[in-house]
Amino acid sequence: MIFAFKKLSGKTLSVLSILKILHLENNIQVKLDFSKCCDTLQINENDSVYGNYSIINYLSKVKRNPYQNERLWWIAHQLKEVIQIKKNDVVVEKKKQVKTDNIKTLNKILEQSKYLEGEELSETDIIAYIKLKRVKPEVKTQGKLLKWQNTVGAVVDPILTSMENEFKPQITAIEEEKKKKEEEIKRRIEQHQNSKKDSKGDSKKGKQEQELPKQQKQQQQQQQQPQQKEKGTKQKEEISQDYLKQFGAQKILRTNLGQQILPQKGKRNVLITSALPYVNNVPHLGNIIGCVLSADTFARYSRLRGYNTLYVCGTDEYGTATEVKAIQENMTPQQICTKYFEIHKNVYDWFDIDFDYFGRTSTPVHTEITQEIFNHLHPKYTTQKTTPQTFCSHCKMYLADRYVSGTCPHCQYDDARGDQCDSCGKLLDPVELINSKCYICKNKPEIKDTKHIYINLPEIQERLEKWIHSTSKSGQWSQNSYNVSKAWLKLGLKERCITRDLKWGVQVPLEEYKDKVFYVWFDAPIGYLSITANFIKDWKQWWMNPENVELFQFMGKDNVPFHTVIFPSTLMGTGQDYTLLKTISTTEYLNYEDGKFSKSRGTGVFGDNAQNTQIPNEIFRYYLLANRPEKSDTVFTWNDFANKNNNELLPNLGNLVNRALNFIYKNYNKAIPQVELNQLTPKDEEFINLFLNKFKTEYLDAFEKVEIKDALRKAMELSSLVNKYIQDEKAWEKEQKESKRSDVILFVAANAIRFVSALVEPFMPSVSAKINFTLGFNQRTEKDDKLFEHVLSYDNNVSALLNLVKPGQPINQPVPIFREFKPEEIENWRQQYKGQQ
Repeated sequence: MIFAFKKLSGKTLSVLSILKILHLENNIQVKLDFSKCCDTLQINENDSVYGNYSIINYLSKVKRNPYQNERLWWIAHQLKEVIQIKKNDVVVEKKKQVKTDNIKTLNKILEQSKYLEGEELSETDIIAYIKLKRVKPEVKTQGKLLKWQNTVGAVVDPILTSMENEFKPQITAIEEEKKKKEEEIKRRIEQHQNSKKDSKGDSKKGKQEQELPKQQKQQQQQQQQPQQKEKGTKQKEEISQDYLKQFGAQKILRTNLGQQILPQKGKRNVLITSALPYVNNVPHLGNIIGCVLSADTFARYSRLRGYNTLYVCGTDEYGTATEVKAIQENMTPQQICTKYFEIHKNVYDWFDIDFDYFGRTSTPVHTEITQEIFNHLHPKYTTQKTTPQTFCSHCKMYLADRYVSGTCPHCQYDDARGDQCDSCGKLLDPVELINSKCYICKNKPEIKDTKHIYINLPEIQERLEKWIHSTSKSGQWSQNSYNVSKAWLKLGLKERCITRDLKWGVQVPLEEYKDKVFYVWFDAPIGYLSITANFIKDWKQWWMNPENVELFQFMGKDNVPFHTVIFPSTLMGTGQDYTLLKTISTTEYLNYEDGKFSKSRGTGVFGDNAQNTQIPNEIFRYYLLANRPEKSDTVFTWNDFANKNNNELLPNLGNLVNRALNFIYKNYNKAIPQVELNQLTPKDEEFINLFLNKFKTEYLDAFEKVEIKDALRKAMELSSLVNKYIQDEKAWEKEQKESKRSDVILFVAANAIRFVSALVEPFMPSVSAKINFTLGFNQRTEKDDKLFEHVLSYDNNVSALLNLVKPGQPINQPVPIFREFKPEEIENWRQQYKGQQ
């Protein structure tokens, strides 16, 4: 759905800004469209609604789910103010009334204390702030209103500026075009007025042209012919829009997607998980590289090796944060989970994350497995304690630490949270806060005693310590994972509470605790098992089969102790033979420009933003993986992003594919050259051996150690090696063509490019699909799914490589895979996502 406005007024800009801030739907875009006679709402490629009132009526009546319908109705209501009306007495009176209404609205907001709090920015806040800017002289900004104004303004003002900057070039271009048209009309009028005067001169000129010598006429014709020929050539080289769409839509669709995959005897069985993203947010680029993208890259490699691979993930949906989010958005916890599950799924689909199954933790199967694990753990490795906890009598709920705020007892900061002071950084207990209040309703909570169940980690520590010592070596744990785990053990494990006084969660299966649920950190890792069980009936073949299954887990460093200490301890305490972690790959933090990602401040690129940039997902994937924070924090910067595209992808991989395949397409009748293996020279064999030996020793070694950034570097080095071979052998020289040497060079190059497509498939699957499509492979086969295994099955490198593309195989018209990013584009993206400064 696209909103297109013919002209910008202050009110129009406000509505556009509100749309942009709230991200109402993933498919809402805002743009200017001067081709229509009035404002336009484009619903899809074919259907549009024209005219202000038609747009409002459509949005008011559109059939959507209740949440979206309410939002769309609100947009329709706001759009009424956009309609341009002639300036007359009625309008003057209307403006006076608007000012009065604005002041009333602001006063009402203050009475209800609806100024910005926490992570949420309401529609009312945004509208009121924009109205305040119009009537500011008549409103005294002090106290609560001043705090509200500064906080909301920090979010809204940069986006208002961004919107102005975003549309300014388009408006300028339209104005210049309009000016040119006016000048052209003026010129034609003058020409028409002077036509009678010039008619005699034109007649004489015609006679002179007729009397030109034949030789001069022939020269003129010769000059015109090359231009006509060149014009004809361009028309032949034009690529249809349908073909470009087909090329751009190419994806890797493996043959066993959606099939029930079970471990197989005699094969390497690889089980892969990535940390379950919490459901009530939109993942940013740091979240994506930290878990799902890294896991997806390794899973794709694992499948290409022919390993029997299962990759599962899903949303973590229980806990206090979900309950609070539901209250804030006036929805049930289940509705919140469903809403954000779809958001997460759409983001990961766009990023080409190839899960075997992406599930959820709020399922009956999850409850069943969690309670079963607890029953095996309890009472041997559990204890019970009574502790004081904050309780809000107004909200009728116990409050998690982060949902209590007040004054820090150490530095007197007046907005400290119950777990930590964001000003002085000291850890806190909610009961320590001065003037504490409930984060939801702002009432003062009381302290009540409550009884909870704890897991007795000290009783399991000795077994856990031996397991960590051996597994961290055999599984080649990343250094940060090992360091965090050792630090926990060194301090000595303590009993950890595993229950909470909530309604939204897995109910504790004990009569005494029937009103309590399991703490989310206890049940969330069990989600790996339950999500698998929702996909595969015989899930225990994966999760209770430690002798035949290798478990690889991917996450950010903040999740390490839950996966190397607490979750393994839980499974050990059951006495059951569960599949425990073999290899854990963790990342440090990815920061954004000179700060951190923040949805509320509009800082950084989030999953939904990435789609709106119109940058292909493969560029984001490449940059994130090349910049993966494996051993230290890294930073996303737009300059570096452009540099990696313009100076790495474009001249290396892009140049290789486009140059070689274009030459074949134009000079070999759109087919791979016909070549016999006995035509190869020692130089060809030397290149092939160097190429595949580097793959076997360096590329494979990096992936087996789960050093993903290094594996990508090796893939690009191998692509450069093919480029060098083509350049050194000079297939396009006349002598090479005449001796048929070009045929051999290009045949070898085509096969090498086919293998390069497999090398980059784990990192940029859509690029791999586009290369294969250009080479004439329109259908994915089982051989493609396991191409590394196929190549490694040969004893001879030459035979292994040169059977990938057959001589004479027709190819499709090559299209450039990458394009250069211009400085103005980069600056536009930087401004768009810089947020509050």
